[in-house]
Amino acid sequence: MRQWSAVAPRSHHIKKFLIPQEWRAVAISDWIRTQRTWRARQPGYLRCWREQRQIIALLLHTANGLLYPLGYANQRTSVIPRLRSDLRFPRWAVVGHPQDVALLLKDLASASDFKYLITHRFSYRYYSYPYHTVPPTPNQHDLTVRPATWQDKKQLVALHTLYLREEVYQNSDMGHNYIVREVAYMLRERATMVALYRDQIVAKASTNGRGFLYDQIGGVYTLPNFRNRQIARTVLTALMAQLLLQGRKICLFVKERNHTARHLYHEMGFEEREPLVTITLGRGAHSTTAQFVEKNSSSYRHIE
Repeated sequence: MRQWSAVAPRSHHIKKFLIPQEWRAVAISDWIRTQRTWRARQPGYLRCWREQRQIIALLLHTANGLLYPLGYANQRTSVIPRLRSDLRFPRWAVVGHPQDVALLLKDLASASDFKYLITHRFSYRYYSYPYHTVPPTPNQHDLTVRPATWQDKKQLVALHTLYLREEVYQNSDMGHNYIVREVAYMLRERATMVALYRDQIVAKASTNGRGFLYDQIGGVYTLPNFRNRQIARTVLTALMAQLLLQGRKICLFVKERNHTARHLYHEMGFEEREPLVTITLGRGAHSTTAQFVEKNSSSYRHIE
């Protein structure tokens, strides 16, 4: 019988499936790349769907409640991927192409033991950079642009807090310790560039995922008082130059309503790709997964 099955992250079949479309799946590649050991029952794992011995769909289920379907619309059966029953979270996030997310939510809504409700929806657009050289850099004689160091940690925590509140978790308090851990991980594991004006960090750009071929840029942020001066472009170009020098490819995603950032990426030569959606699920919300699918059914009618 066809079913979702566990698959070892190091499998060459996964790379064969992922690499041609990695610009939209860096989160999955990054999770695979950072796995030191693997057990079929470890917290966080991959499920795959095979047809004729070929992987046609993946579902990443991380230990902190992230569900990332890739190619989920390729298999349409009544078989629902079994989630870890011992992992209980107050909030989940489902991330992926709108078709994949809607169909996964539809399947989850029919599962009697999945009692989560939708709290938020965020719409994004993927972009990839097709060139091997960086775009022209504006002259910023009053700025210093350099890689971030551990001495920047205090300023980066303050800057990252503003970024998260404005761009990621609006009207939500993430907690100081959480942000400190995020910044420490960013300094330790990610490429990060900062722009300084008179020893004050006024802008940053970093990677938030590294796949087999692609680095995904995220966390681009400029202090409000320093915007409209091409500082974001300057610090972003410096980060891109560092990645391209390493032979890496570059991608990112941005909120659909962030027209300023989207205009910047178009100007810099990024190519707009497909949409991305993030759905957060929690308890005590105002709409169910079934209601979400019903409200958005017109967008996915052609794949029913």
